[in-house]
Amino acid sequence: MKNIIFCFAYLFLIFGCTSKQSKMDNIPNGNKKAKEHLNIIFNNKINNIVFYSVDIEIETPFNIQCNNFLNSFSDIDSVSINKPLYIDDFINELKRMNLNDNNDCSTVDTRYIAKIQYKNGSDEILCGDKFEIVFRNKKFKASPNIISKIYTYTVNALKVTP
Repeated sequence: MKNIIFCFAYLFLIFGCTSKQSKMDNIPNGNKKAKEHLNIIFNNKINNIVFYSVDIEIETPFNIQCNNFLNSFSDIDSVSINKPLYIDDFINELKRMNLNDNNDCSTVDTRYIAKIQYKNGSDEILCGDKFEIVFRNKKFKASPNIISKIYTYTVNALKVTP
């Protein structure tokens, strides 16, 4: 009788304590933060985006903070993009970014800034380096596509018709 009770208790323990699968467990590669990029929502119509950048490979003896970027370099390239096609292309790429595991926004060594200006007069700043982007006080992994777009717009500004 003790063996039967033990077997039932054991089976109950095994089958009764299985964890419920969360929606985040279905994300490939085990990256449970991958879907958090969906939090990037733009409620206001974008008027234009102004990109400022320096050579992404420039080395400095200390990290350049986002709020000090424009004062730290003398050779900053800039371009304003106001065509809806270019704006939508950039914003769609921005929406595909994934959150970084380390969310310490102070560690980004800023090499570019995008100032998103809305039709209602407000604006938002995005800044980053070749590995990470800080936007809305969250740190995201910088994809090669978004880095390429930023530098296509700024470094090759003469080739882009904004």
